[in-house]
Amino acid sequence: MHKYPYPDDFDFSIKLSTRAYYCMFKNKMTGYPKSEISGKYIKFNSTTDCFNLYATRAESFSKYGLEHSIQKRKETCMKRYGVEHASQSNEVIENRRKHNNEKYGVDSYFQTKEFREKRKKWSREKFGTDDPMQSEELKEKRK
Repeated sequence: MHKYPYPDDFDFSIKLSTRAYYCMFKNKMTGYPKSEISGKYIKFNSTTDCFNLYATRAESFSKYGLEHSIQKRKETCMKRYGVEHASQSNEVIENRRKHNNEKYGVDSYFQTKEFREKRKKWSREKFGTDDPMQSEELKEKRK
């Protein structure tokens, strides 16, 4: 018999940190928390000093499906930023431009000479031409 009430299926072989035990008792948990979706034990997040409250992406996909997850992400992004995807936000676009200008001197990495040379080298190795669209193999696939 233990000092604190644990459920019958509590796995004592799981090594918990003192912080994890503290979180459990602070939140009046009677045992190691399990996911409602999969029934697996939930991981302790040492950054927040508590257990992750939300399902993992894989669990969410398995229960609700991919379309539901995509729709939920879009709704959240729309509510927070007013756009469907974070990359559509003017703030994100400006930060990316600023970063690329500081690092490469151009608005986009694709405009750099370094990128163009790497792309040519890759295309020559893979297709034997400077541009993949010039290869006979891809011309045939496009027909």
